[in-house]
Amino acid sequence: MFDEAFEGREEHPSDAEIVLWTARHLLVVSVNRGDDEDEWRELVDALVECFPLDKDSNVVGQVSVSAAKNLERNGRRETAHEVLEAAAESMPRDHFLRPYVAHQLASLDEYRQRWSEAETVLLQAIEDLGSPPTSLAAFAMIRSLLGKTYLGMGLTDRAAPLILESLETLESLYAKDEPVRRQLLDAYRYRANLRLARRDHSQLLEELSEALENRERLLNQFPGNREKLWVLAGLACFKENLSLRDWDARRFFQEALASSHTWPADRLTAELRLAYLELSAGDPDAAKGLIDSARRRVTPGGTSNPIDRAYLAALDCRWAIASGIDRAEQAVRYEVLQESIQAMREKFAGQPPRPGGWGYLEYRRYRFPLGELLWTHLLMRDDGPERSLQELLDFQCLNTLVRRMGGASPTVAEVQRALTTEKQGLLVYYPNRPWGLVFAVDSNSVACATFPWSLQDFEQVNQLSEELRLRPFQMTEVGRQRRERRIKELLGELSTRLFPGTVARSEVSGSDQFQPPNCADESIAAALERWDAVTLVGTDLLRNLPFECLPFQEQPLGVQKAVALLPSLPLGQLLAQRHASKGSEASPNDLCLVTNSTHGAQAREAAPHLEPLRIESPRLQRLMDSYRDSSVVLLEGAKANRERLQDVLSSPFRVVHFLTHGVQRDAERSAGIVLSSTVEDSGLLFREHAEQLPAGDLVLLSACQAGGGPLRVGDSATTNLAGGFLLAGAQATVAADTDLVLEATLPLMERFHHELASGASPAEALRIARGVLVDSKEFADPYYWTFHQAVGLAHLPLFEAATVLEDEGLGWWWWGGVGAAVAIAVTMLVARRKPATA
Repeated sequence: MFDEAFEGREEHPSDAEIVLWTARHLLVVSVNRGDDEDEWRELVDALVECFPLDKDSNVVGQVSVSAAKNLERNGRRETAHEVLEAAAESMPRDHFLRPYVAHQLASLDEYRQRWSEAETVLLQAIEDLGSPPTSLAAFAMIRSLLGKTYLGMGLTDRAAPLILESLETLESLYAKDEPVRRQLLDAYRYRANLRLARRDHSQLLEELSEALENRERLLNQFPGNREKLWVLAGLACFKENLSLRDWDARRFFQEALASSHTWPADRLTAELRLAYLELSAGDPDAAKGLIDSARRRVTPGGTSNPIDRAYLAALDCRWAIASGIDRAEQAVRYEVLQESIQAMREKFAGQPPRPGGWGYLEYRRYRFPLGELLWTHLLMRDDGPERSLQELLDFQCLNTLVRRMGGASPTVAEVQRALTTEKQGLLVYYPNRPWGLVFAVDSNSVACATFPWSLQDFEQVNQLSEELRLRPFQMTEVGRQRRERRIKELLGELSTRLFPGTVARSEVSGSDQFQPPNCADESIAAALERWDAVTLVGTDLLRNLPFECLPFQEQPLGVQKAVALLPSLPLGQLLAQRHASKGSEASPNDLCLVTNSTHGAQAREAAPHLEPLRIESPRLQRLMDSYRDSSVVLLEGAKANRERLQDVLSSPFRVVHFLTHGVQRDAERSAGIVLSSTVEDSGLLFREHAEQLPAGDLVLLSACQAGGGPLRVGDSATTNLAGGFLLAGAQATVAADTDLVLEATLPLMERFHHELASGASPAEALRIARGVLVDSKEFADPYYWTFHQAVGLAHLPLFEAATVLEDEGLGWWWWGGVGAAVAIAVTMLVARRKPATA
């Protein structure tokens, strides 16, 4: 049939589409079957010979992209590069598929240079189409591809208008019966990718529902792509783990599998996802056939994608446990899962770090197999919690900043020695729908429990964040009361999920969901009660949920416990090693306070609404009173510039405190702070500048939005200005990612400095300072104290508490002397007032 189509292509030009699709299917079959490279290259060469590279033919580009995708799935990344590069080089600059090939090259490489190359090609393609464009459909699709390229670069704000406007254009063209079906399907997928990247799940579900309602109109004329939207819908259901009562994801996958047009890779995806849903619904028998069919597709003759292998092995283990088969057979499947996870980790480790700081769990396909492995460890090993935590440590070591700093994965024992004590522990969160895992780790033990987590919980986190950031002083009394009730309700609901053991499991989970291992929930609650301080790890995977305000035993956690944050345990280990390498010698200076900066032209342009700070000397003095006068440097006014700061910090400081305005460039880059400008410098200090400064042991950023930056899963706490100071050498930072109120921030920082200089750790000093605001009438609202977060080794004191204790120890005779003097004075006074006697 393929040869006949080739021979008749000139007589019947419309058959070119048949040739294209036949060639793509033959190519996929050849690659997946493991044929010799020469066989499928011969097919590509034949297509190049028969279909010249001109504007009327898209065969070569389409087949090249198809070949590259399947080669990559089979682990043949270098050959996939060759195919795409050859296609790109042979295409004229104005060929309309060249941008698509460039984008696929960038997607394959996943590092900034390739993305930048794709951006250049796409922008040139848009320019070549002219204004107005010669083809509105091509213009919309290329803009949509440019949006997807920005998604790959982590620039969601740039991507959003391109993707959404392009989809609107394509929908309007389709309404006029123009042939844009395939482009429209791709645009729907790009929009779904945008929603997932921005964690906009509610909008995603509404749009998918709308697309599914119109799928007959959209797809009946183009049955070859029918399964694309079905698989997309089912995949979204799986990723977000929606209730099967609301979205029958199984039906979509079943329809996709029944379609004769389903491609092998899509069929494998559908089988794996459907098997998961059948197991989750409690039907291991229905899952068994799907698992067996999928296994045939991942044999050496099929796909060798490590992620697919790990996914299959994870489902096989879950099926074995759910079916209650012999323990020895379970162990065999367990070994296969371990090998698959190792191959998956090696594949990930071999990739360049994602541009923009994308972290170790950004690839959602990695999360489920890893979560299954962690659960399987808990069920099948006596050292299940320790082994599961070690596995998570190994993946966290793939964190972008850890890789940049050259870190290696530590052992659980090393983490316990470096980052915990009996009274200070770690809560390590791994959210994985429908059940996440939380580890409680201190110097003596490792415990693990599960917590339910779903799309609805993510939405509650969003709502809580929005409510907390509303300014109470700008609201009516009725509005404040409504907000307080809603905050209390959301805090209570989230607290029951994230602190296992505080409520019965049946109260927070549905009976129709897969039940996780029976972990020791009570051990997590017991650990929290036992600890005075807790370091939270993985909170950015929960969208930077402010744990500090979550209630624990009738009080906010951040007021009851000294709370610090770490993006990952390997990063904490790196910071601990760096701290230990400094030795026991303390920095010679105590505090460098930078404030009252003047605003230069660029600062006024970046933030025209901001008036320069004018904090009076007595208030500044109260911030410095807790330290030795000789070890405090105040940089204010014109002296608060970067050149002077660089010179002062050449002599190490224990604490560097920036009390100034913050400035936001855009949502895709870190916020900055405003210093005084000079002839050579604008006065704006951003993350890239912070990395070049000598950092103090502790850096305080009392500036609006200074802790803000792009949300990078697994790396969020290090993609902002505070993260730049961690990279520069700080062991901890304190910052907020929201606006600050000066009249609340000053008393908070005054108490913080007092406690810090008295020997408290930064986390403990912040706990006490929060309590001061909570107990006040004016600033008790969580808006004023929730968002100050300590990141890094904030459980380590910077000043010796012995200095204060020694003063107290010597003071007994001093106070005794004062007391005796007072007693004598009182006696003499009384004696003088007695009436004279005869």
